[in-house]
Amino acid sequence: MSYSYNSIYYKLHSALKINSFWPQFIEAISEELELEILEIETTKYFNDIYTQLEDGVIDICKKFGYTPNLILDNSLEFIRREAESIPYRIRNKTTYNGYLFNFKQIGECGDVYNTYWNGFKFIKAVDWSSTFTLLNSGSIDFTKPFTQVISDKNFNVIRYAGALYLDTGHILDDPYYPWFLDVNSEITPTKHLMVEFCTDEIVIRDLKEYLLYNTYFNYLSVGSEYNKRVPVVIHAGCNVNVITTTDGSYNYFNRTKEYTVEDIKLQASVSFLYLKESTPGSLIYLDDGYTLDEAITWTLDQDSGGTSTITIDSYKYMSIGIGSKELITYDNNKIFDPVKTLLYYTLDDENNISTVTDYSLNNNTGTITGNNIKIQGILGKTINFDANTIIVSSDNIIVPSDSLTYSFWFNPNSTDSSGEMYLFDNSFLKASYNYTTEELNIYFDILTSTTSLVKNTVYLVQIEIDSVASELRIFINSSLVDTFDISGILYVGSYLLFLGSNSSSLLKYKGILDTFYIQTKIYTQNEKDYIYTNHIGIVTKLNNFIYRTPLYIDEKTDLYTNWVGIQSHIKSQTINDYFAFSYNPSISTYIGSTPFGNLIPYYFKVYYIRNDGSLIIDEIAVDDGRGNIINDYISGTIDYTTGNYIINTYKDVYDYQEVLANDSVITILGFLNFNVIEGTILIYYTISGTSYIAHDDGFGSIVGTGITSGSINYISGEISIEFSGYTDTGTQVISQFQYRVLPDITSGTNFVIECKTYDKLEVTELAIEDVNKNVLLYATFPPIEFEGMYNHIASAIMLRQV
Repeated sequence: MSYSYNSIYYKLHSALKINSFWPQFIEAISEELELEILEIETTKYFNDIYTQLEDGVIDICKKFGYTPNLILDNSLEFIRREAESIPYRIRNKTTYNGYLFNFKQIGECGDVYNTYWNGFKFIKAVDWSSTFTLLNSGSIDFTKPFTQVISDKNFNVIRYAGALYLDTGHILDDPYYPWFLDVNSEITPTKHLMVEFCTDEIVIRDLKEYLLYNTYFNYLSVGSEYNKRVPVVIHAGCNVNVITTTDGSYNYFNRTKEYTVEDIKLQASVSFLYLKESTPGSLIYLDDGYTLDEAITWTLDQDSGGTSTITIDSYKYMSIGIGSKELITYDNNKIFDPVKTLLYYTLDDENNISTVTDYSLNNNTGTITGNNIKIQGILGKTINFDANTIIVSSDNIIVPSDSLTYSFWFNPNSTDSSGEMYLFDNSFLKASYNYTTEELNIYFDILTSTTSLVKNTVYLVQIEIDSVASELRIFINSSLVDTFDISGILYVGSYLLFLGSNSSSLLKYKGILDTFYIQTKIYTQNEKDYIYTNHIGIVTKLNNFIYRTPLYIDEKTDLYTNWVGIQSHIKSQTINDYFAFSYNPSISTYIGSTPFGNLIPYYFKVYYIRNDGSLIIDEIAVDDGRGNIINDYISGTIDYTTGNYIINTYKDVYDYQEVLANDSVITILGFLNFNVIEGTILIYYTISGTSYIAHDDGFGSIVGTGITSGSINYISGEISIEFSGYTDTGTQVISQFQYRVLPDITSGTNFVIECKTYDKLEVTELAIEDVNKNVLLYATFPPIEFEGMYNHIASAIMLRQV
């Protein structure tokens, strides 16, 4: 490409002198503009390809610098398809040149990450042995959160061979058919740029995704010569390295300060659930004689025959969110001891319609009656107690003679409630809030405590039953408000627990109730202050989940002494696995909203399963870019601006036509389709040279000129018509109607949503989850914001077993 001395190219080059960036930029843009102009020019030729024969179409192709390969197929249809592919070829070539220019500016900064294809997704090749050796050496400054992870520079990656043919027999530039390479992939070593790049949708076929490595540029270069679309936006990602231990606190490595670089802080720890699952047996004492709830470093004093249930296979998912939860410091890491916990309801379970999980060792699941809608609570998500919802423990709570503490967070924020409403009822112990008097009432046997608490305020309530001092003490926001002598009052027994109402399921609560738990311990004042001031609770879910990805075996290792390594990457700007509703056969239309608006068209998906005889079929409904949700079995709409959706668990087929007779008839007996919609049937026929249109009356009768009788069974589709005379010879009788597709979906089937948003989501939390999507390891960090939907977060987690 040449330029005059007065062109902007030379002016920029002269002004910037040694800086070649802008001249190269102008050159790349100019080339792209010329290619775009060329693409516009191609349009005037395309009317000719359907009138020209073989040689004429080939000449058109040659005008754009492309000669079709006619070795496999020299038919006119094939050559025309080759001509039709030219705009795609030009667009792909333009895309490739733009990408290549951008990446030339980055340069090779070092061999940090290698990648390989494991059959499901691309995996970073981390040299865990060197990484863990470095961690054990003590040479890493653990006050810095984003510690470098060593890459495996010798790891091989899969490079797809340059096959000329497809499994289906079509060559690579076939414009109509998905293609699959007909030879095995080759394995070749590769190096990666220091900045980690990833692609969202380059070419995805059978779950094969292309990630950036050296041979990727070859793919783009070759791919741009073909008509396959290359809708690729390459994007830089952010890597978060998380270092923690299995002791349940977040500042193990440096107890005097948190991981801090200026104002950057990262906290990470294993969850209460991890500690619960790892507890071997029902041990009570330590090797130094202290009890489990003492705030000291402890080790168990005997084997007890138990083994940890946490294995490498327990880590099933990596997920991210845009909320944050406070984690427990080292000095308080036994504040929620699994052995000292009778019951723990976080009330933030995902996708559970009828139950809430008890995260204690007793597994006393709660049964929900009424609505189960999640809202933002105090420590995370919680159930919306709307004066309709109540929770009842599935089993009686066995209350021992030990000292007990009942704890819960609540906010009486209802604007239309009055009178007394019960927060919980455990028979001998109850709590209620009176919206009229703005008072909290605590009932213990025959004793009553009343405390004034204004509405629309967050409160932590802790009720202590001290069996040693024979006292009942009530704390609000860690401050003592009332004390009773309970000498002689018996409370040991077995009782059901009601949340959101009393035991008669009356006086139901309306407002925020979040995180209810019972422990066989009395907190110290420092512990009570710590829990309240920091809003501490156990972590079982992300505070505000947005995306989840499965962890494959290649992404996990436990082969190194005292360490577990986990690494994966997650797309940003994408919401997936978002619970929409649980299918109820009596409800056919569901209305809801995604967690964000400003959605990107063509990226809204609804996942569900249906039955086909004995088979279970995975289904995906997608949007058509115009706000319609399309699928063979369900339908609906999505408002991209607000995120509001309507999902119908059926699909109406419009203006469907079926020939009932091909010649003269006087009687018709047949079937249209199942579930014909009333009032939509039209029958076209000709008698004595006159064309007529009959219709159904919406009540099962077919009426029209020349019809003696007619009926339709809307459910079975069975139709019967008796004409007054024969229809004309050589004419058809045609039906047109609408019918409804009703898929076979099992009651309770969850429908989940995936979508992308233009909003810049600020990712602040990351978790490793088990098979039930409960958090085993949690990290929270400063917001990571991305400019576009094609970014990602990569994370390497290093978990030290202590």
